[in-house]
Amino acid sequence: MALWRRALAIPQNAWRYSQQRPLEAFVYAALFLAAAYFARLVLALLALVLMGGALYRLINYEGLNHDRD
Repeated sequence: MALWRRALAIPQNAWRYSQQRPLEAFVYAALFLAAAYFARLVLALLALVLMGGALYRLINYEGLNHDRD
């Protein structure tokens, strides 16, 4: 039950912090949003690289390239 109380206290503590130090809270929120955006971008690029590598392997090593016969 203590875990639930701690989890519910996080937004309350964040609100309290934003009321006490609004400029710092704004900067931290902006940094958090930027990090989330770039993390999503990096994960999307990683997925594209993995898909491209898998497609390359399928074409060149699984018999889909008929020019090698």
